[in-house]
Amino acid sequence: MNTLNITLIGYGNVGATFAQHLLMHTKQRITLNIIEPADKRNGALLDTLHFIGLTNHTIVSNDKEAFENADYVFHTAGIGKKITSSRMALATENTKLTEQIFSTVHFKKKPIVIVTTNPVDIITQKCIDLIGKQTNTVLGTGTLLDTLRLQYILSQQSNTNYADCKALVLGEHGETAVPIFSMCKIKDKPYSNTANNVNLTEEVLNAAKKVKETQSATYYAISACMYYLFCAFESTEETIVPVSIPLNSSYKKRLNINKDLCMSLPVKIANKQLTVINDFLLTDDEITNLKKSASYIASNI
Repeated sequence: MNTLNITLIGYGNVGATFAQHLLMHTKQRITLNIIEPADKRNGALLDTLHFIGLTNHTIVSNDKEAFENADYVFHTAGIGKKITSSRMALATENTKLTEQIFSTVHFKKKPIVIVTTNPVDIITQKCIDLIGKQTNTVLGTGTLLDTLRLQYILSQQSNTNYADCKALVLGEHGETAVPIFSMCKIKDKPYSNTANNVNLTEEVLNAAKKVKETQSATYYAISACMYYLFCAFESTEETIVPVSIPLNSSYKKRLNINKDLCMSLPVKIANKQLTVINDFLLTDDEITNLKKSASYIASNI
């Protein structure tokens, strides 16, 4: 079995938690290249190296050759969102950092690039502008996390097992995220409590704030999303999931957008390939809200 070369950019809470998922649960041999210039993360890297003997993997750090030979690149580096600010407030600084990281890289393979750095839709588009032609695909985790949050909230409010609830959120990973209530189900029955839609939407949008009341940042769930997407690309079985990707011509027409931008749409992933689902059924209200979400992203690029 060939060794997978994976570069992880950023070793804060998100990056370090994802690395633990990757190293402890992946059977295929991995060389993990951790790019993290901040000395304050040396302890986290050393802590990780202390358990590497339990695995068959290898860790290197700040290795340019390993970066250029990556099969996967995970971009988590950037300043984090404060509890009182929006993700868009991070755009200028995290865009500059992304340019510094990717402007001079020349990939020898065509890696799959997965972005979590916020604002994830803006940073995913910036990565596409910088390295898109060198890659297999570039995507952001987008509203996958929002979808899981909505699924959890539905299960709690309906007193139903989590696995028996289905949810979907599209659009921006942020203030204009759009819950697709027409696709939500509880025990295979369509979700029908439409009077509660506004409250559910607010609860999804405020989920990160709730976590930060007792924790410095959100990182367990987003790290799990990263590993879930990695497994989806490695699998031969098809996974349908919302992720942040470029609007294609079909969705640009549907959402009345002329600008190149990324936002979360439903896609199929399997065998290291991603396919956009263009004929996804949405209500008129959902289309209207997605148009607003796309316009908001466009205004911040």
